[in-house]
Amino acid sequence: MIGSWMRQARRVRAAWWVLFCGMLTLPAGGALAQTTPLLRVWNEAPIVQPGDTLVVAIRLDGPPVAHLFGVGLEVLYDTTALVVEGVVRGPLFDGFTFDGPSPQGTMFMEETTAGTERTLHLGLTLYRGAADPVASAAGTVLQVAFVVRASAVPGLYPLRVRAAEVWTLDPVTDEAGLVQPAMDDDAVLVAMDRRARRLRLEAGDPPAVVLPALGGLRLDADPLAAAAELMVTRVYRAPAGTPLPEAYDRLALPGFWQLEPTQGTVPAAGVCIPLEGVLDWVGRPSALVLVQRADAASPWEPRAVRFEPSAAAPERLCADGLVPAGELAVAGGPRATAAEGLARSGPAFTLTPLYPQPARQTVSTQLTVAVPQTVRVDLYDLRGRHVARVYDGYLPAGQPLRLTVPVRRWPAGLYLLRIVGTTFQATRPLAIVR
Repeated sequence: MIGSWMRQARRVRAAWWVLFCGMLTLPAGGALAQTTPLLRVWNEAPIVQPGDTLVVAIRLDGPPVAHLFGVGLEVLYDTTALVVEGVVRGPLFDGFTFDGPSPQGTMFMEETTAGTERTLHLGLTLYRGAADPVASAAGTVLQVAFVVRASAVPGLYPLRVRAAEVWTLDPVTDEAGLVQPAMDDDAVLVAMDRRARRLRLEAGDPPAVVLPALGGLRLDADPLAAAAELMVTRVYRAPAGTPLPEAYDRLALPGFWQLEPTQGTVPAAGVCIPLEGVLDWVGRPSALVLVQRADAASPWEPRAVRFEPSAAAPERLCADGLVPAGELAVAGGPRATAAEGLARSGPAFTLTPLYPQPARQTVSTQLTVAVPQTVRVDLYDLRGRHVARVYDGYLPAGQPLRLTVPVRRWPAGLYLLRIVGTTFQATRPLAIVR
């Protein structure tokens, strides 16, 4: 018993030496030396808000891993936009555990900062007992959670995850294998939004109050009420088992808003949602409708809507007379056109998806506008710096404009293609790889 414990302790010490000193190399002829692991990184929830947890799944494709397994990760992000904390989630897959008794798992973490870029260094050491199932050759999946701690201006921000090294330790020979894994994708795009905005209405306030952070939430306040307060939380994933009725094809946004009065009485509420935020997800449906329900057990009910012009966006989808408590969602599609009180409005523009995505040499899209206007197309990096002017000119109504952007001369990374016309604005993310 004591001898077994000492052998395990010796293996763990050797593993840490391999992971953080990098002095050992692959044994000649070892199975790991013949196959380079492929590290795949993706995020389960691409839209996060300050205080939320962004879960990044890390899949290591390659041969079955050995008795002890370790991976060194580097997470890079801009401190002016994001502040994150690394957390290992358990239990992990393929027989590995992190929450079990020592030495089931250990973690090393430190941070380094250069300018505004911070690197979070994670070293994960995982131990599998003799009775645990052997991991399949399909790969081992880890889950590392990053908690967004700081508020930021809403926008798109990169969170880059890359592997520093991967190693295994053979349970019989104690031979260590150390490789530099190939990366399938090392960029996670984080869309930052603001969360849980609270608006307090005092007696004497005007009946229409605008909350810009949510694109114009209006509360029709009772002027006789001493005070009223409404909590508005943007939720992006509808809970399981609560689909929209068949009358609506789909949610134009992948989730809903929660409206909750927290103090006083709010007799009625109105909402205005910029259509650009809706169209960035699904393209413009032929019709849109707002639906609301009191709680998860209640049915969705349509609300009469109207389209209003806006200085900041081409137009907004608005509705009045909403019950302030409950859930609010945007639905769209052909079957929603028969909803009572639905206002109709044709699309101001159509824009095909960027192709190919990601791009190496060129990327193309096609733009068509409903009314003749001047259109300007620009490319920006994620820091907001102007990279290139793609197009600036007059575009007749109904005439497709094919935009082909040569990207071979720009560094790999994430960019934003911004299209601005007289009657519309649109932004599309573009990934360039090398």
